[in-house]
Amino acid sequence: MTVRWPRLLTPTYLSQIIRNQKNPLTALQIFKEAKYKYPIYCHNGPIYATIIGILGNAGQICEMK
Repeated sequence: MTVRWPRLLTPTYLSQIIRNQKNPLTALQIFKEAKYKYPIYCHNGPIYATIIGILGNAGQICEMK
């Protein structure tokens, strides 16, 4: 998995990265990794909605928690 991380992460850019992933578990990993790569960054409502939608559509109910 190669993700090109920007110098400054915005919620819009993270949402695009997550939506472009084919594997929902990879999208979840990127979602979690963003907090470690950018300690100042905070997820907002649309980002949570994006990852919950991806996981829900894939039937990954346990990971949605």
